[in-house]
Amino acid sequence: MVDYNVEHAPTGFPNLDKTLQGGLTNASCICISGQLQQTQRNFVFQLVNNLLQSGRKGIFLCLDRPAVEVRKQFTRIGININDYKANEIFFIDFFTYSQKALIETSTLRTLEYKPRLLLDTISPFLDWIKDGFIIIDTLSTLMLNMNEKEAYEFMRGLKLLGHAFNLINMGVTHTPVAELEAIASNSDGNLQFKESALFINHFQDIPETMLLVAMDHEGKVSFKIPFADSEPEKKTVPITEALANSKDLKILPNLVFTPSISEVGSIKGFSEKIKPLEEENIVSKTPYCSTVSCNRCGAQSMELYLQCPECQSRLLEKGQIIEHFKCGNVDFEAAFSREEKLVCGKCNAELKQIGVDYRKVGAGYHCTNNHIFSTPKIVFICTECHEQFDLNQAKLQTLFSYELTEKGRQQGKQKSHSNTEEKSPVSFLFREPIEVSN
Repeated sequence: MVDYNVEHAPTGFPNLDKTLQGGLTNASCICISGQLQQTQRNFVFQLVNNLLQSGRKGIFLCLDRPAVEVRKQFTRIGININDYKANEIFFIDFFTYSQKALIETSTLRTLEYKPRLLLDTISPFLDWIKDGFIIIDTLSTLMLNMNEKEAYEFMRGLKLLGHAFNLINMGVTHTPVAELEAIASNSDGNLQFKESALFINHFQDIPETMLLVAMDHEGKVSFKIPFADSEPEKKTVPITEALANSKDLKILPNLVFTPSISEVGSIKGFSEKIKPLEEENIVSKTPYCSTVSCNRCGAQSMELYLQCPECQSRLLEKGQIIEHFKCGNVDFEAAFSREEKLVCGKCNAELKQIGVDYRKVGAGYHCTNNHIFSTPKIVFICTECHEQFDLNQAKLQTLFSYELTEKGRQQGKQKSHSNTEEKSPVSFLFREPIEVSN
């Protein structure tokens, strides 16, 4: 059983609980926002299951779909909601109620939700679910069917009930929280699903954080901390001495997405160090190539992912795509292979002659949700500010190579010979941004 004297309720997602410093705060209102993403919905179902398994009881307000359909969605990701007793989870079906009212009256007025009706409907269950939770699916539907005053009245009443009965109120929304003033002003935190990331913001004493979102073939959601915050410090040597001991006497860009700190020092300070040498004609620079940088902070330290353009899944497979002319089936060649023949998995016809029965489309990809596509979406995540962006949103910057001039080569050798300690060749990573116009 759960110790309800603790301040937090663990969500059951280890990396999320770590970020939230233990879990969701008791007696709080949390918004779970996103743009109609499957990962968002599956997360809600898993969260409900995890809270029930921990011994908490709850209410699930069904506003967007019937309770019967919601129960089926639990089953689709391997959660048997019927395993729980009737007094452990209550499904309140406002969708079916509104649907019946609409059929009977043939007017849309009956779809307007009133704060008193909603709160009166919830009230009889509160003693049963004390120290538990309420899921509102969705808050978007609720807020858009109330005027501004009614929306604030309902959210305020829900928050007061949450404190009185030590409840965690969680609302699912597909509208940006900032556009729903009643939610924003009463919210104690926002879990925002955006493509393949979860942004955690507006929680007290918790900095804005991003977690990577993954979904397996069963639809189960998990979270990953994207990268380490720091790297070990390394010793530095003067640039001219390092260049003098390097075989090719050049600084060349090293095109990696997670750079390390070189013996010259941190990359961030390298531009300032080498600029005076360039002005004194000790080094010369030459444009080397163009690369991308963060569209928010300009950093070039980032992680790169390939994802499905339709569902944003990052679990992809690559293969040769075949199209069967007769039935239009498109799939990987491996899916058509049966022993030494090609057989369509859709209509069971044998594919005998290329150009007559079928054609090879070329290389392609498919994701865990069986979407097939020729080109995956390229997504970058900045390791400095955690911004996520695609290739079209990225900034374009020019990288330079640096080489000692004759003057610099002589100075470097003189300083190197005056030092008896032997120094090994070093490699360099340098990026200097310039303005790029289209």
